[in-house]
Amino acid sequence: MQEIIETIMSKVNRKKVQSLWKKILKKCSFKSKNDLANVSDLATWLYIYEYYDEAIAVCDLLLDLEFTGNYSIWWHADYTACLKARILREKISLMVEKNY
Repeated sequence: MQEIIETIMSKVNRKKVQSLWKKILKKCSFKSKNDLANVSDLATWLYIYEYYDEAIAVCDLLLDLEFTGNYSIWWHADYTACLKARILREKISLMVEKNY
């Protein structure tokens, strides 16, 4: 995870993104809804700023999170999976547009 965040640090110079990656590097537990909120927020802001590959990499951080019955935690994993699907769908649409 640290490698992905450090790559984002070197590429993205946006205040909101920097704030989130600092929080994540300081502390990130996949059992904390606040920490998972930071991860999903980071993916969202990367998507908003059109850093699609980086957003997908952040979404993948929660890919293997197992459902433990706590919907407060699971919501973030579910959200990032949906965000990744949206990004991939948009990337495919752009690729199709460029080929025609």
